[in-house]
Amino acid sequence: MRFQNILLFIVAGTLITACSSSKQTSNKTTSEQQANCSLSDYAEYYNKISQNAVCGEKYEEGSNLYGLGDMNGPERQSERLERIAQSNARMELGQKAAAFQNKIKGSITEVQNADGTTSSIFSMEIDVQLNKVSEVASACEEGSRGFACYSLMEMPKSVLLESTATALQEENEELYQKWMASEQYQSLLAESTGK
Repeated sequence: MRFQNILLFIVAGTLITACSSSKQTSNKTTSEQQANCSLSDYAEYYNKISQNAVCGEKYEEGSNLYGLGDMNGPERQSERLERIAQSNARMELGQKAAAFQNKIKGSITEVQNADGTTSSIFSMEIDVQLNKVSEVASACEEGSRGFACYSLMEMPKSVLLESTATALQEENEELYQKWMASEQYQSLLAESTGK
């Protein structure tokens, strides 16, 4: 009986070690796979062509906005394709920046209407400026859609939060102070800084 208990203990210990080792291998594999993801792999997930979540989550939007551009064509025209891909990436980044700025303006409206005295929409015109934009990655490669060039642009959300705050302070100091002290602002700040 004692021998059986010892044997069970050894088998259980082996299984636990194997599971632990398998988990470490699995984590390492995921991280290695992500490091080896090409821009076309990311683009395919991004454009809902593939289900490769490992590559698709390589550039998750947290405190940054991302814009992906691509362009298919003959390899001999790679320079032109690359320029178009960069332009498309910047255009998409601009759309995402406008959407995030609308979210910021919506939070200002909430603060403005919080006391119930008004029900207006904050309508101050603020130009969406693409500042501190950088190209994270670019590549021209053969993929499932043939030869294509890709460009991935990145921009910190904090840039939009800061520029909107500055514009609001110049326009309406009282509302600016209320907004800066609000939960809405703190939530946007956390989203913009990833903290």
